[in-house]
Amino acid sequence: MLQVCIELENIALSGKIDKNDKRYIYVNHGAIKTEQQKNDTKDVKDEGPNFDLGISQEFGSVLSEIGAKPVDTEGKPVNVPLVNPDNEIDHDIEDETPLIKRLRNPSKYKVSPYYKKNVEVLDLIKPIELTISNRLFALDGDVHSTVFETEDGMNVSRVVLETLIPNTWIAVDLLNVWTMILNYEEGLKTRANAKKVYFNVIVLEEKNIDKDANLDELYKIFEDKANDTPKMWKIKSLKKVNLVYFPIFHYDHYYIYVFDLKKNIVHLFDNRKDFPANGYNKSPKRMVDFFSRFLAEKKHPSAKVISKKQVKCAKMKWQTVYNDIDCGIFAMRHLECYTGGDISKFDCGLVKESEQQSTQLMKLRKKYATKLLMSDLNIKMKSFL
Repeated sequence: MLQVCIELENIALSGKIDKNDKRYIYVNHGAIKTEQQKNDTKDVKDEGPNFDLGISQEFGSVLSEIGAKPVDTEGKPVNVPLVNPDNEIDHDIEDETPLIKRLRNPSKYKVSPYYKKNVEVLDLIKPIELTISNRLFALDGDVHSTVFETEDGMNVSRVVLETLIPNTWIAVDLLNVWTMILNYEEGLKTRANAKKVYFNVIVLEEKNIDKDANLDELYKIFEDKANDTPKMWKIKSLKKVNLVYFPIFHYDHYYIYVFDLKKNIVHLFDNRKDFPANGYNKSPKRMVDFFSRFLAEKKHPSAKVISKKQVKCAKMKWQTVYNDIDCGIFAMRHLECYTGGDISKFDCGLVKESEQQSTQLMKLRKKYATKLLMSDLNIKMKSFL
């Protein structure tokens, strides 16, 4: 079982943190545990976040700018239809049991100012972002407390979001929450936008993925994981989807595959500069073989063509030689910003590897923490106001 130990220590947003204040987080196929949780078998009753983010005043000004309630032409409050009529994704597979409640289409008067907006890396840190990140990164709250929860009961503990602290590898579960938010926002876009589907993180175990034996068993693991996303979002066919994203956790590193099902191209986005193609071992071949087989079982017309494609590694000016700890942040950025098209023209706003880039990545951690907590998917958001 692949297990990565991440030690959070000597992290300081201001002042110093006692070296004895350490937390150990284990990334184990998406399961996040602290050292305390491993030794504690007692059930912990969650009564919501035990820390006051103190953002009511700042967020109030945001609400006043975007409007909190829709009104008619006479200024009277109205109820907005919550069904999305523009969802073109086919609904024709056998399993119709959703793992999450049907997501509703809100009005343009969203509560969260981060809804359907890419995080601007060039913008200054806003007061609300500074407040949330400082409180979250203080490492003084209950690691068991739930800080993100959906209507169907999927919840994420504080310790997962704490992996956004600078100089820390992010947790697999955090990246899964990120893909959930991107799927939520993508599902509410108009017909004019490209259809995109973001799958959960695929954990490739080095002890298995590079072996030729038991391929059927390996595919079954992939299939079970890949089916989670369509079931959760009631996506019953990928025939009208343009881009499919797979975040990968392999050899203690995050990167992503993007399958362009319209142009029949497979891209690999990795922050590592000049990383040799053979450095991924059999990961590219396995992903192409497994996903094309997955498509074939769904009777997708691109299955055969995709099965013969070679993975193209994207060359990007912001790739790094010395920075491997921010690989998860780079993966989040690539998932958020790449919308298809010519890779040579892809620009996510990051500069070349430098002190300026390090500052940008630290800024993204704070902004991503805020977007995650303030997402409209998070029913705990109201408790923060």
